Amino acid sequence: MKRLWVQVVLVVSMLLLVAGSALAQGQTPAVEVSDQETDGKSVVVDKVVYDQAGWIVIHMDADGKPGPVIGWAAIEAGENMNVEVMLKEPLTDNAKLWAMLHTDAGTMGQYEFPGDDVPVKVDDKVVVKPFTASLAPATLPVTGSAGSSNVPLALMGTGLLLVLAALAFRFKYAR
Repeated sequence: MKRLWVQVVLVVSMLLLVAGSALAQGQTPAVEVSDQETDGKSVVVDKVVYDQAGWIVIHMDADGKPGPVIGWAAIEAGENMNVEVMLKEPLTDNAKLWAMLHTDAGTMGQYEFPGDDVPVKVDDKVVVKPFTASLAPATLPVTGSAGSSNVPLALMGTGLLLVLAALAFRFKYAR
């Protein structure tokens, strides 16, 4: 009976791994970001979708177009929710900003732009969204989401497999 239980857990875990991989592939790259209040040190991008690791990059506005880069954060393959981007220099006033999706094509895990980590394009258009960052009043506390808690489905399945395998091992050798 215990052997059957372990086999069922293994099969379910493998299905979760395959499903997580399928979800990450074939999705159209996209960025969703809302106008927001900020402490000026970071902004939050609501959702970033990309089929591989990459970067969400925040640009200042330059005459209605993306201008200088002021911050970036790594993203994982698949959907990334509530991605916090730390700004290299704090905002001192309300600002129009641009959230742009970039590849991670050079040294993995190192943002290289200008360089290998170029903007992602769909139908020859850069994946980018404008938004407004308004400084929160200094007398009010800043509340809300502070980062990405996105755990890929594959990792959850692997963690579940490890826990269940440890329990099965304990029951088998506990006697």
